[in-house]
Amino acid sequence: MRQGFVRLGAFVTMCLMVATLAYAQGSVTSTLTGTVLDTSGGAIPGATVVIKNSGTGVTTETVSSSQGTF
Repeated sequence: MRQGFVRLGAFVTMCLMVATLAYAQGSVTSTLTGTVLDTSGGAIPGATVVIKNSGTGVTTETVSSSQGTF
Protein backbone atom coordinates (compact mmCIF):
# COMPACT_ATOMS: atom_id res chain seq x y z
CA MET A 1 0.00 0.00 0.00
CA ARG A 2 2.73 2.46 0.98
CA GLN A 3 4.64 1.69 -2.22
CA GLY A 4 1.55 2.65 -4.22
CA PHE A 5 1.45 6.09 -2.56
CA VAL A 6 5.14 6.61 -3.28
CA ARG A 7 4.62 5.73 -6.95
CA LEU A 8 1.57 7.98 -7.15
CA GLY A 9 3.51 10.85 -5.58
CA ALA A 10 6.40 10.36 -8.00
CA PHE A 11 3.99 10.28 -10.94
CA VAL A 12 2.22 13.48 -9.87
CA THR A 13 5.56 15.23 -9.32
CA MET A 14 6.76 14.18 -12.77
CA CYS A 15 3.54 15.42 -14.39
CA LEU A 16 3.87 18.80 -12.69
CA MET A 17 7.48 19.15 -13.82
CA VAL A 18 6.63 18.30 -17.44
CA ALA A 19 3.64 20.67 -17.42
CA THR A 20 5.84 23.48 -16.14
CA LEU A 21 8.38 22.94 -18.93
CA ALA A 22 5.67 22.80 -21.57
CA TYR A 23 4.10 26.03 -20.25
CA ALA A 24 7.45 27.85 -20.35
CA GLN A 25 7.82 27.09 -24.05
CA GLY A 26 4.54 28.82 -24.86
CA SER A 27 5.96 32.33 -24.60
CA VAL A 28 6.06 34.06 -27.99
CA THR A 29 6.70 37.66 -27.01
CA SER A 30 9.49 39.57 -25.34
CA THR A 31 10.35 43.10 -24.39
CA LEU A 32 13.49 45.05 -25.17
CA THR A 33 14.10 48.47 -23.65
CA GLY A 34 17.05 50.82 -23.70
CA THR A 35 18.33 54.36 -24.05
CA VAL A 36 20.08 55.85 -27.06
CA LEU A 37 23.05 57.96 -25.90
CA ASP A 38 25.72 59.99 -27.66
CA THR A 39 29.41 59.65 -26.84
CA SER A 40 29.16 62.20 -24.02
CA GLY A 41 26.25 60.32 -22.39
CA GLY A 42 23.48 62.65 -23.54
CA ALA A 43 20.16 61.22 -24.67
CA ILE A 44 19.34 61.21 -28.39
CA PRO A 45 15.63 61.93 -28.94
CA GLY A 46 14.01 60.82 -32.19
CA ALA A 47 16.65 58.22 -33.06
CA THR A 48 15.44 55.32 -35.20
CA VAL A 49 16.11 52.00 -33.48
CA VAL A 50 15.97 48.80 -35.55
CA ILE A 51 16.00 45.43 -33.78
CA LYS A 52 16.61 42.29 -35.84
CA ASN A 53 16.06 38.68 -34.75
CA SER A 54 19.12 37.00 -36.26
CA GLY A 55 17.42 33.61 -36.09
CA THR A 56 14.30 34.54 -38.07
CA GLY A 57 15.40 37.70 -39.86
CA VAL A 58 12.35 39.58 -38.54
CA THR A 59 12.99 43.26 -37.83
CA THR A 60 11.12 45.73 -35.64
CA GLU A 61 11.58 49.48 -35.84
CA THR A 62 10.83 52.19 -33.27
CA VAL A 63 11.85 55.76 -32.48
CA SER A 64 13.42 56.89 -29.20
CA SER A 65 11.44 59.23 -26.95
CA SER A 66 12.41 62.77 -25.95
CA GLN A 67 14.51 61.18 -23.17
CA GLY A 68 16.19 58.80 -25.63
CA THR A 69 14.39 55.73 -24.34
CA PHE A 70 12.80 53.04 -26.47
